[in-house]
Amino acid sequence: MKVIKEKKRKAILIALTVLSAVIAVISPISAATYEISNGQVTYDAGKDQSIWTFTVTCNADPEISNFRVAWCMESAVSEVYANVVLNGGSSWTQLTRHGKPYGWDYGEWDGLQGIKIDYQIEKGQSVDFKIILTDGQFWGRSWVDWAIKAGPGIVATGTVLGPDHNIQIPEFPTIAVPIGAIIGLLFFFNHRKHRKA
Repeated sequence: MKVIKEKKRKAILIALTVLSAVIAVISPISAATYEISNGQVTYDAGKDQSIWTFTVTCNADPEISNFRVAWCMESAVSEVYANVVLNGGSSWTQLTRHGKPYGWDYGEWDGLQGIKIDYQIEKGQSVDFKIILTDGQFWGRSWVDWAIKAGPGIVATGTVLGPDHNIQIPEFPTIAVPIGAIIGLLFFFNHRKHRKA
């Protein structure tokens, strides 16, 4: 009886050890294999433009072929850049619209309306991107949806800090009540003025 309990205990310990080893091996692989991170939005008042930067990372196979970030105003997108690393240095390289194999476009892909950037990112690489928005306003900050395509389909989705592209239109009473009050006061004072005369 004592021998059976000892064998069960050893079997449980071996099973727990194997399970721990499997979890330790799988965890780094599944964590952030494809991601868009480090989102920042700044405003250049001198040029009257918002600058949105973020980093796209590939830590798995297959390599990234393109990615999309949600955005609602096509007319506001002025320029798109990738920070290209060559010979130990890096420089911002402008991507052209409809450019192949590297470029950008605007539209809806796989249910995500926004900017699609065609840029090959290999396993182990991270590339910084910069989008210039010239719409005459500073966009606030909010969480923006993204999707990454590698191989035959979308392999990762998430959110990154970016410009708040939700245009807030005031409700009718918010505009109508003050305007109505001003018109009412004009009629009241006009009526008093004519009554005195």
